[in-house]
Amino acid sequence: MLSSTRNLMKGPGKYIFVGIVVLAFAVVGVPALSNFGQTKALKVGDQGFTIGEIEQEFNRRFQNIQITSDTAVSREEAIAQGLLQQTISFLTVRSLILQESDKLNLATTDSMIQNYLRTDPGFADPETGEFDSTIIDRILRQNGMSITEFRDAIEVEMLQKQLNDALALNLPAPGALVDFITLRQGEERDVSIASLSTEDAPEMSEQELQAFYETNNARYQDPEYRTYTVVTLSRDVLRPRVNITEEEIQQLYTAREGQLGEPERRSWVQAQFSTTEAAQSVLTAVADGTSFEEAVSTAGGRTSSLTDQARTDLADQTVAEAIFATEAPGLVGPVDGVFGVVIANVTTITPGTETTLEDVRAELEEDLFEDIYRIELDNLYDEIQSAGDAGESLSQAAENVNLEAQRFGPVTRFGETQDDSLFFGDRQLLQEAFTLSQDGFFEEVTLPDGAYAFVQVEDIIPARPIPFEDVRERVQADAKAEASVATLETLAEQVRMRVSNGEDFDAVMTELGGTPTTRTLGLLQNGSDLSPVLIDGIFADAMGTVISAVEEDETLSLAYVTDIRFTSNAQAAMIRDALRGQFGQQMSQNLYASYIAAIEADVGVTTNETALAQRFGTATP
Repeated sequence: MLSSTRNLMKGPGKYIFVGIVVLAFAVVGVPALSNFGQTKALKVGDQGFTIGEIEQEFNRRFQNIQITSDTAVSREEAIAQGLLQQTISFLTVRSLILQESDKLNLATTDSMIQNYLRTDPGFADPETGEFDSTIIDRILRQNGMSITEFRDAIEVEMLQKQLNDALALNLPAPGALVDFITLRQGEERDVSIASLSTEDAPEMSEQELQAFYETNNARYQDPEYRTYTVVTLSRDVLRPRVNITEEEIQQLYTAREGQLGEPERRSWVQAQFSTTEAAQSVLTAVADGTSFEEAVSTAGGRTSSLTDQARTDLADQTVAEAIFATEAPGLVGPVDGVFGVVIANVTTITPGTETTLEDVRAELEEDLFEDIYRIELDNLYDEIQSAGDAGESLSQAAENVNLEAQRFGPVTRFGETQDDSLFFGDRQLLQEAFTLSQDGFFEEVTLPDGAYAFVQVEDIIPARPIPFEDVRERVQADAKAEASVATLETLAEQVRMRVSNGEDFDAVMTELGGTPTTRTLGLLQNGSDLSPVLIDGIFADAMGTVISAVEEDETLSLAYVTDIRFTSNAQAAMIRDALRGQFGQQMSQNLYASYIAAIEADVGVTTNETALAQRFGTATP
């Protein structure tokens, strides 16, 4: 019986099974929630989070990414990019703040939260500057939050602000900390610059070239090549193996019928008041013939228009129930809502629409495929692993389950083939092949979309030296270039020695055939014609230092700083306050992070990596 039930729950029949369970709960009562999901996937001090609670927060964040991202992002890609870790960090920090606030007897009241919302510019109408509850409605819809979850988030934000105030965070950094940085914005350096070159190095003998080749033989090698086999368990590979019946599609459609289609939508003009008496006066005035807008204005209220709203679009469900309960357009209220007393003038009602099976067939088929695909993926994974444990090759393991094994190579780790043909294999699997041994075993790889692949190395051609005769011209060019660089570096050292012994830099340059020129360079407006290496040296080394750089054209550039001064700079003065703010913000972030880390160390934070891996396909880093 247990096996039958388990098989039912693996397939499309699970939707029917769920309906039976719900009906049973209606008859005998719902079991205590504590009987489900007792294993905590995250524990922060005294508070534990189930895997369901973590997934709920993850899904909210994932949905927000899908809405705001310009490109499609899969669940697996979001996890790979750190969304799961961000979710766990958010829940952890929020819990730490609440526990620390409780320890310090910090608290927020409903009136404090209402005052916070009404005075925060982020919740104000751009035109009137007054609090607008419809802004909160939009925030909740975009983030998939309930009004209770929103209130909890505001509470944490207010408690965090209290902690920040206690730590004196978000203050500008001391001026002395940024003064030297702003001072350098106006730094100028007088520098003498000259270029030197040398005669071409004499041709090397055959023995010298051979010696250079042997000393640098790592440069002149054919790379290592590998041949490997890959078996991939992905959606594209397994899709032909999944057979979805018409009966299964019909069952899923029936199970979801109440969730499909377009909900009823309504448009209305809404007015909000602080007292029931003020709201009631609007109804009286309208009954006497005054327009709704005029009556609202006289009563000291203001109106806001909401268009084509579904019942679930409103954060305040008490108001939503009243507006959607009326059978025809007209006045509704007064309603004692979360943010005040509301009267609404419903203007249009658009009935909901039903969705036929054909309208959603493709979506249902894809959902069914995903369910069956995951089961097939797990089964094939287990069978291939078992074959490997029994000593079978990857090719044989694939043949056992009627899968294709692909063979790649010989190829280098960079995808280069011996005959210069194009390499079409997966780069991640290529890199994996170069980490394995040719020992008869194969390894699994988790792909970004949650699929799997197996890799087995079949053959390794080790890297081997290219004969000297085949690379003689390369060796000759490399040897000549190195000799030229060595000569220039020796010349630069000779110049340094002569200047350090008291000789004049310009005189030495002139004697060696250079033409020294004096230039004034600024840290922000330096010579764009000079190499980055030379510029870095000019502004990093002390005055009186000879700076050198070997250029790409095998010439030697030398510079000698003769004077350093700091001038008044309007731009520096302008950025001083900005730098203080930036530094202060960074210091605040570091202090706050250290404070949270100290709380975490005090209360203890643990994660159940096994539970996370089972639900999300990977453990947290």
